[in-house]
Formats: sequence, structure tokens, C-alpha cells
Amino acid sequence: MNLHTEMKRDLASLASPPTAPYHDPVWMVQRAWSVFRLTRLQELIRLTIKDLQALPTSERVAGDRPPGDGSDADPIVEAFRACCEELREASGMVGAEADRARHCREVREHIARQPPVWSATFTEALSGYRRAATHALEMTFAKARVA
Repeated sequence: MNLHTEMKRDLASLASPPTAPYHDPVWMVQRAWSVFRLTRLQELIRLTIKDLQALPTSERVAGDRPPGDGSDADPIVEAFRACCEELREASGMVGAEADRARHCREVREHIARQPPVWSATFTEALSGYRRAATHALEMTFAKARVA
């Protein structure tokens, strides 16, 4: 099974429990600090994010987008961005901590202005992206150890 198929399966089955033990992707990156040099770890995180970006938008997270006021961001897009910011920060990329803090403030502002369904969609999508990131990291780290 390839990476896209696995990530698709995880994102499509958010309601069902994972078949393998789930590990938070940030935890996985933190553990990888003892395995990879900083520059290599950051390179692997960039590859993981590219793998996540390669998923077609319709396959990233199942479900409809909630209604909004028309001026706010899409909760699914914001969830993807939040997941990527978490990975960047966990790998120690320059400026990632400030970028993540800024994005967290933006998301809180969106949540305050939008109906509750926006927040629920964001939360569900973030969970799906984290699961997909976990699988992507597992595969990326395994390949890097072999290389």
C-alpha cells in the first residue's frame, strides 16, 4: 500500500478507531531528534509536508465544508496549516514557533466569529491530518533509516 492510499484511508475513516497504535506526529518528531541530525530531520519534515500536500483536497478530509460568513478561512485548510505548523515547530525550524503562535491566534479568531460547526470541522480535519502525518512520518523515517 502506498503513502497516499494509507493517508486517504486514515482521513476517510476518522470515526473508526485506528488499526495500529496511534502516535501523535509531534511526539514522533521529538523522538526523531535522537535519531537524525537537525538538518536531516528538517528535510524529512519538509518531505512529509509535501506528501500531505500531494493528497487531492477532496481526499484530505471527508465531509462538507461548514457555512461561514464568507470572509473567513476554510476550516479544513486551516487544519492542514495547523498540522504543518506543528511539524515545523517540533523539528525546530527557524521562525516556526512564532508562525504557529500567530496561526493559533488566527484560528481562535475564526472560531469566535463562526458557528460551532466551523470549530467542529476544524477539529475533525486536524485529527485526520495528524493521523495522515503520523503515517507519512513513519514511512519517511523508515526510508531515511535505510538510506
